[in-house]
Amino acid sequence: MIKAARGGYVGGQPGYGQQASDSELVDNPDEAEVVEMVTRLRRSGASFRAICQALTEAGLRPRRTETWHPMVVRSIVQRHGDAGS
Repeated sequence: MIKAARGGYVGGQPGYGQQASDSELVDNPDEAEVVEMVTRLRRSGASFRAICQALTEAGLRPRRTETWHPMVVRSIVQRHGDAGS
């Protein structure tokens, strides 16, 4: 509980673009392309829905489902950049 109080990672599914490594959160290299694309598109003014469509058209898939959802894209933007969210 001390680690959690200090803002450290204590468990659960890490957000998209991150993974647990030695009880710490680190960037997930397999998801880096998606994170870069999402933040770039958002900075250029694309809506969350437009980003979902672009990811699908690029053949990129989310972790657990078949389709991208705007709230997932929004959480990626919030976690990895302040690109106009």
